[in-house]
Amino acid sequence: MFFLPEFSYTKLSGYKHACGASLIHPKWVLTAAHCFASEIFSGLNNISSWRVKLGVHDLADNESSFIQERLIHKVFIYPEYNISAAPFINDLALIQLDSPVTLTERVSPVCLDNSTTFYNESQCYVSGWGNLIPDGTVFGSQFPMSASLTTLTLEKCQAMVDALPADNPFKPYIVVKEPVLCSKAGPEGQDSCQGDSGGPLMCDVDGHWHQVGIVCAGQGCGNDTSPALYTRITYFYDWIKVTIEKENDEL
Repeated sequence: MFFLPEFSYTKLSGYKHACGASLIHPKWVLTAAHCFASEIFSGLNNISSWRVKLGVHDLADNESSFIQERLIHKVFIYPEYNISAAPFINDLALIQLDSPVTLTERVSPVCLDNSTTFYNESQCYVSGWGNLIPDGTVFGSQFPMSASLTTLTLEKCQAMVDALPADNPFKPYIVVKEPVLCSKAGPEGQDSCQGDSGGPLMCDVDGHWHQVGIVCAGQGCGNDTSPALYTRITYFYDWIKVTIEKENDEL
């Protein structure tokens, strides 16, 4: 997703790409609620400032015939999301596009997971155009990258949180419950990073790739002492389905 007004992240990266997302229906996109939080940057909640681009590969190539660009008609933030009180839980939003996209080899909807599986200790993948270097010297990536991550049980995730120092600013906001999926960084620091928010966490389900999570938050990138947090799709599957069906029926 591309945010047209310049702000700190896009100024440093040189690209308008600000958040990831996934196509789940020709007219609907799934992302993180905090991408639209004016508490992070004034104006992020102004949907007219956003563009949803599909079929993008190279962020420096705006003329590719594969790219389909859409305006946002409406954003549905999950009703129980509260960035001030609990920013790392219930972090998802549905985007209704102004018109359906054309499905192609480059643009197709992802399969959403609706099982009861927690994917504990699973090798999954996260992808996006976020930062490649965690030290804050290089922002964004011109091309999409993917990283292999190991998901954690809620018990192991909680143990990592408990082991954080008492004065860790990230610690008080981490809520380890069923709506959350946790992962730890790969052996070489593979991880989601700034700019990947809203993008998909994908796992192999019976030989097919399903989106099981949405990139939510992490303390730094490639941090092996603090978990990366994802919004667990299964927990919100019914809300996603009902919201889309209700809005489509009203058209």
